[in-house]
Amino acid sequence: LQTRLTTKVQQHHQQHQQQQPNNTTCTNTIHGHDDDDAPPPKTPSSEGSTPPPPARRRPPRVVPLSEDSILFETGVKFDEEDKEDDARGTDRDALDGDALRQAILLALCLDVKNSNPEDDGLTVEEMRPYVDAAAAEPKNWLVYSTALLQRCRLELTSSYSADRAALQMQVLVDQHATVKTKGENGVSDAPARDRVKFVSALDYPAIWEAKGELAATMAGLGALITAAELYATLNRFDAVVECYAGAGRRDAALLVLKEQVSQGKATPHLWCVLGDLEDAPKHYETAWASSKERCARAARSLGRRFARKKQWREAIPWLERALHVAPFAPATWFDLGIAEMRLAVDAASMMTSRPTTTTTTTASSSPPPEPPSSSPNNATAKRVLGATQHSPEARWRAAARAFSRAAAQEPDDADSWANLAAVQIQLRELKPALAALDAALKIRGDDWRLWENATRVASALGDRPAVVLRGLSKLLDLRAKSRRPVDSFLDQLAAVVDQVAVLEASVAALPETDARRFNAARAASLLDQFADRLLREAPAVPGDATAKLWDLLALRAGAQDDRPRLRDLRARKARALLRKDDRRDHHHDARLFEALLEFADACAEDDTCGPNERRSAALFLRAVLERFHRDDKDRRQLLKQKADDLQR
Repeated sequence: LQTRLTTKVQQHHQQHQQQQPNNTTCTNTIHGHDDDDAPPPKTPSSEGSTPPPPARRRPPRVVPLSEDSILFETGVKFDEEDKEDDARGTDRDALDGDALRQAILLALCLDVKNSNPEDDGLTVEEMRPYVDAAAAEPKNWLVYSTALLQRCRLELTSSYSADRAALQMQVLVDQHATVKTKGENGVSDAPARDRVKFVSALDYPAIWEAKGELAATMAGLGALITAAELYATLNRFDAVVECYAGAGRRDAALLVLKEQVSQGKATPHLWCVLGDLEDAPKHYETAWASSKERCARAARSLGRRFARKKQWREAIPWLERALHVAPFAPATWFDLGIAEMRLAVDAASMMTSRPTTTTTTTASSSPPPEPPSSSPNNATAKRVLGATQHSPEARWRAAARAFSRAAAQEPDDADSWANLAAVQIQLRELKPALAALDAALKIRGDDWRLWENATRVASALGDRPAVVLRGLSKLLDLRAKSRRPVDSFLDQLAAVVDQVAVLEASVAALPETDARRFNAARAASLLDQFADRLLREAPAVPGDATAKLWDLLALRAGAQDDRPRLRDLRARKARALLRKDDRRDHHHDARLFEALLEFADACAEDDTCGPNERRSAALFLRAVLERFHRDDKDRRQLLKQKADDLQR
């Protein structure tokens, strides 16, 4: 089609060039400018005078973008001057050729829109040159109106020009079916023949479609009352009620609803809206019955109403009915997963409390309840209500199915992926849980809870030290936001230290070209980098958690035979165990004594430790020696001997 249209345009231009010597003045007049290469007009002859050139057509004036300007162009009118141009010899084929070329540009613009993502900003920028070229000079009423409408749609994506574009769209809707005769200044609307000339080549909406698009635009900009009035002209009373309700005019919305109910024109959707406004479940039931159990909105509203009241067993049947009618509903799948999770937790708590509880009757020991008056009487509901006898594992698996469907239908929802991972952790499916957490982190990478869960799952798997270290490093980045203490990730760090040590020992005999040796070296490098960062950024707060942290890093330094770092870490551990008070704790004294001995041995075995460092270590041991009770002679004597050995 595009090739045929282009060929037709070329034929029009060839005919135009052949007729140019005889119609030079008229052609220049149509295009609205003087051609520098055109021959001079004929001089008057003795036989008669040359007729004066026709008046030029004035194209619509382009209004610059400013705070005072509202419309893109003004004077979008195509009047009867075309007939006068015909009388003066205007080449209408050339005009039609230019309009046809503009129609092709608009078709190419739609092709860009249909072949690219809608929410991508580059798509709008790729469409804009086509629209600007098509609207550069008006040639036909319908072509120019289509170009303006498409430009409005593009400008609505910008908050700066959205209001102006909406008002331009209002002008296009108003002129859609106006039929004015010559009035002020002799201006009239375009004739019908110009309006329908390119109707099959353009995507110009009908009047009701244009009004609906304008109403949706007004509602998106917050002009809800204007949108309601437009929807009322289209008899879309459900949208009218929603606009009134959004604008805070609850009484007006109820008036419209009750009027429709009294006239017997209430649809299931209107019954649902009435239920929302009056908070009455009976209206949802009426909508469900009037739709012959095909209104997913009614079932979903009832399910969520029960869920808000934490009546999970009553909510699940309605949510499943809504999904049976409309399965592509990620929010409903998410609500169903939440309900199944709650029942799984309740069932697990009931099973643990059953041996000790004698007065409480659990739901699992009683027969399934009968469906209430607001529950669907069908096989699906009976199956779900019968599921109250299921084990917690069955509930967890039902929740996993629901969250997986929600995540599949809306992959950008991090909550669905996170809840799916939480359910899979309960089912001990750690590898799928880690994959779900990775998907959630791609969407919401600044959530420290997701990183903490991913770190714990990867640590439990035991074969992913690099993943654990990446999560620990991210948790350290988010420490100011999470305010988690140091001991929150000590278990994961201890597991990584052991895993790296085992991994290095297992690949020691392998050739250097083996991939497993490379993975082990990479994990060890990441661990060393994380240890360096902890030495710089970890808070030096006295306490058992800090002492355990330095002990883990000391184990790594000892495995690498890094004596200076080992000595420094042993000193940090001993200082972390020092208390400011004088409380007596034999267990704590034992750990402090062990840390002091490790520090003394590290100083003695370090060849780089000079006399000044040894003297300082000995003074530290003698100062701490006084913290032990005088009756603890063995420990005091051993520490004194270690201090004397360091000073020799």
